[in-house]
Amino acid sequence: MIKTRNTSQKQLILEAISHLEHPTCEEIYAEVLKQDDSIGRATVFRNVKTLTDNKQLVKIVVPKGALRYDMSIKKHSHFICDRCGKVLDIFYLPNIDIPKSNLYEIDGYSLIFTGLCEECKKKER
Repeated sequence: MIKTRNTSQKQLILEAISHLEHPTCEEIYAEVLKQDDSIGRATVFRNVKTLTDNKQLVKIVVPKGALRYDMSIKKHSHFICDRCGKVLDIFYLPNIDIPKSNLYEIDGYSLIFTGLCEECKKKER
């Protein structure tokens, strides 16, 4: 983990993320603008990357969608609704035997469940 300064911009970004559920960088930027309209898009994106690199945020790779971010760094999985794209936390981790090889070193994994969220299931009925 790289030691970085705790700037006012970083604090604004973390506060914005705490008000959102698994936001994209664009959603974080829009939320930050409500508090400080002088902050630039590049500043927000750069700080989100730094926070992710320093393991203060978790990056969620959404197939066919924008990257999303999670403040919960506790190990967990995610559910992504196939219809509306909502991302939900699932505090479940399967017991996985991680393969060993001299060709690579695995330091983690991401598990994403897909299907329909409760709201989309209700609309389908």
